[in-house]
Amino acid sequence: MEPAQAVVADGVSKNFNGKHALKGVSLEVQRGQVVGLLGPNGAGKTTLIKIVLGLLLADTGRVFLRTAEGEARVAAGRIGVVMEGNRNFYANIPAMTNAVYFAATRGVAPRMAAGRFRRWAARFGLDEEVLQRPLATFSRGMQQKAALAISLLHDPDFVILDEPTLGLDPGSRLELEKIVRDLVDAGKGLLIASHDLGFIQRTADRVVFIREGRVVLDDATARILRRYEKPWYLVRTAKEVGDLPPAWQGASRWRRRDAHTLIFTGDWEELRRDLCAASELEVTALEKESASLEDVFMEIQGEGHDVDAS
Repeated sequence: MEPAQAVVADGVSKNFNGKHALKGVSLEVQRGQVVGLLGPNGAGKTTLIKIVLGLLLADTGRVFLRTAEGEARVAAGRIGVVMEGNRNFYANIPAMTNAVYFAATRGVAPRMAAGRFRRWAARFGLDEEVLQRPLATFSRGMQQKAALAISLLHDPDFVILDEPTLGLDPGSRLELEKIVRDLVDAGKGLLIASHDLGFIQRTADRVVFIREGRVVLDDATARILRRYEKPWYLVRTAKEVGDLPPAWQGASRWRRRDAHTLIFTGDWEELRRDLCAASELEVTALEKESASLEDVFMEIQGEGHDVDAS
């Protein structure tokens, strides 16, 4: 089978009883890349994922795999998926039985599936005794770990994760980040929809924001963060700062964050001049405030117009 280079959604629209869930959405996930899919509840993220997986039909637009030989349809064996909630397994049968069954639907022999499942489960701290228990007896976090392991058993080209950190403890989240990096190093492409913006910021090469069924921003994560970089510096001092130094009185570019932290809004040269004029301050640290995806998310939510997508 010719390896797929990318999974592509092109101009996808979907209408439910007169409500536009998706309006001409396009995105591309290349192999060796993580794309974060962000947006508020009801933005259309899960609808888009279901269309990519073939669980829903688009009203307009198309979804396909790009290969070296052209285009191909999206086949189940090419994609691993973990959907949000408990829709990834049969809860009343053992985890191992689930794994062998679902792997068989993707053409993986039972013995190979069992071995792969044990290895993936071990990375999440699920031992052999646990794997023989019905998934209904698992905690929410343990169920999520098992679902993640099952999604990888057929060695897919692409992996789609819908809220993958849901229910995971901090240690398991860190392990998931390592697994994401390992999958990228192995040439997999990942589409991750999540409200865990810190996780997306640490793992995604590219971020797509959807609002009201439309893509409002699509760019490399680093470029987005630079674009929304905050125009201020944090100045930390050894001594508590009460009133601002006399040299700064009346200057609106300075304000206090707390007793040991001042915030300066302006350019570097102004900051340097102000600090030279207030030599009584004992500055211990100076840093430019960095933007986060949470900042970007909140700003986009407050915008009444579309952001140019790249």
